[in-house]
Amino acid sequence: MGCTLVMDSIFKFMSTKTCLQRILELRDDAQGNQHRWEQVVKLEFIEKSIIADWGNQRTYFVTDVVFNVNPITMEFEHQGEVITVADYFFKCYNKRITQPKQPMFVVKVAERTHYLPTEFCMLDGVPDSVRKGPGMRDALA
Repeated sequence: MGCTLVMDSIFKFMSTKTCLQRILELRDDAQGNQHRWEQVVKLEFIEKSIIADWGNQRTYFVTDVVFNVNPITMEFEHQGEVITVADYFFKCYNKRITQPKQPMFVVKVAERTHYLPTEFCMLDGVPDSVRKGPGMRDALA
């Protein structure tokens, strides 16, 4: 009687750069054009996965990026009280917002919509902008 061992490895490439850092780079590239910047950010992140840098480091899929709310202004109900996203992350994870006017990621979890601060999200995988860059061939060689 033989036995078979099946092993499956999942490798994730997680950048050390936060999504907010990437968003700010894109803002610099847009050279002050707000509409262009928002469109480029949406193209970079919508329908892409990100990794939370809190809790169990869950992976989320971004359904939208919103610029009209931020972690300081966005409120929701948590345990019977209304709380801002910034206060929630500080209270639950001891993570303090450093950029109050950052855009927020919209994600869905079990049919519920959640708003995540971009500074607490990490890039998942190799972004297209890096993958297509000249240095990627050198890194893979």
